[in-house]
Amino acid sequence: MEKELESETLTLFENENIEKTEAIKVKNTLFTILNGERVDLEIEEIFDSNRFYEIKAVTFSADESFLNKYLTPFKSVDLVIGIKDIDVQVRGRKALENETKNLIESQKAIIKKKQIRFF
Repeated sequence: MEKELESETLTLFENENIEKTEAIKVKNTLFTILNGERVDLEIEEIFDSNRFYEIKAVTFSADESFLNKYLTPFKSVDLVIGIKDIDVQVRGRKALENETKNLIESQKAIIKKKQIRFF
């Protein structure tokens, strides 16, 4: 009789864990809009610069490594960082400024080497 209770108890906890896992899946905070429709995309699909040339995004925060990894390949980026912490906002702004300076310097180097011509 005790074994039956143990088995039932284990089953009960297993079900509870499954319910918790399902509840966690429902609480996804990522909200992606593509062509006016809500879509579920993996992060690599969202930031696919081979598929998209520009991105408009709103995020709570972003650090320099994230910006470098996901946003630099795009031709155009509009990014709203909504965190209230001023220090985080300043770091994000500086990261964007640094990235812009690096991009300008790399373009200057290309022009000096005559690897690119403008008409």
